[in-house]
Amino acid sequence: DNGMLTPYYYHPVIVYLTEDELEEYLDITAVIVRNMSSKKKNRKLSENVKQLLIKRSRIVAGARNKIDILKKEILPYKDDNYILVYCGATKVNVSEMESDVRLELDQINIVEDLLGNQLNMKVGRFTSLESADERVQIRKMFGEGKQLQALVAIKCLDEGVNIPSIKTAFILASSTNPKEYIQRRGRV
Repeated sequence: DNGMLTPYYYHPVIVYLTEDELEEYLDITAVIVRNMSSKKKNRKLSENVKQLLIKRSRIVAGARNKIDILKKEILPYKDDNYILVYCGATKVNVSEMESDVRLELDQINIVEDLLGNQLNMKVGRFTSLESADERVQIRKMFGEGKQLQALVAIKCLDEGVNIPSIKTAFILASSTNPKEYIQRRGRV
């Protein structure tokens, strides 16, 4: 209303944890509750509880079903340009349920493979691993809309980067930090 933002649509999509992810989430929650109830007098969180809260939030951040939902949601856009996909700085358990082997991959690698190899989109990566010169080149190619259709990013686009050509964003990395939340939506 005050002319500070371009109008946009925001469509949250609910993603459920798999059975094994939910089981691990509930197990961690039970330990947190036991640790918290034994310290009712002292409301300060112990280091152990803080670590458990982080571990539990990583389960949500790296939920396997996010990848399947992203594939379904991005299909109508696979021929479009100026797409941004925010990934979490997390790993996704890609093990088969029957297997005892636990294989975890970075969410950004899985998304990059999904877009580039499975959907044949032209994808660039915009992370702290790319040099400043590489990021300038990636922004230029993305902004022209010919060499790159989509960017996958983690946090490098949170602050101080302006790419006005972004039209569509998929945010797999929710943030409870209000500043990050606003800045990620502000990229679009």
